[in-house]
Amino acid sequence: MVREIGVEKLDGLSPSHPHAIANRKDLHRINRLLGTNRWFERVLPEIVRPGIRILELGAGDGAMSDFLRRRLNKTSSWQWHALDIQQVPGRIDDGLQWHQADLLQFDEYESHEVVFGNFILHQFDRNALKRLGERLHKGTRTLVFQELWRKHAFYWSSFLLTLFMHKVTRHDARVSVRAGFQGEELADLLGLNPNT
Repeated sequence: MVREIGVEKLDGLSPSHPHAIANRKDLHRINRLLGTNRWFERVLPEIVRPGIRILELGAGDGAMSDFLRRRLNKTSSWQWHALDIQQVPGRIDDGLQWHQADLLQFDEYESHEVVFGNFILHQFDRNALKRLGERLHKGTRTLVFQELWRKHAFYWSSFLLTLFMHKVTRHDARVSVRAGFQGEELADLLGLNPNT
């Protein structure tokens, strides 16, 4: 399956649009079904030392960082930061530092030892990923991303997963899988694969 970057319907909606709100609810449901938050909750403490600054890319409504901060700060004492192009959601408390910026323009990566993200990098083409990789390489020591695997089986299973979800979610799920990654492709595109 050839990588194909498509236009996601969510990108054309304001955060307050009813379709965007329905899509966010669907994404929370998908994350629960896939165990995404629990995966990050399990993986991050295994590879990240206590007391550092951690940044989520494409944080959306901040729900994942908020969940992880509440669950993990009992033992980790991490400084939590979230980056998204939209304004800080109203429900975020003082324990999460919000950065409103385009992740390709953000110039504070070097001050965060860990950068993580969920289903965000597939939205970017080869040139954008190369630019992002150059920015991340300057200071960030640990990258943790969960991304879509570009495979026919996952493309077709996205129909089933989103069958009873909003039409924006159904459309964007298929677009996202076609833009996903295979093997070492993401590391190569970010320019961070030491073997290339």
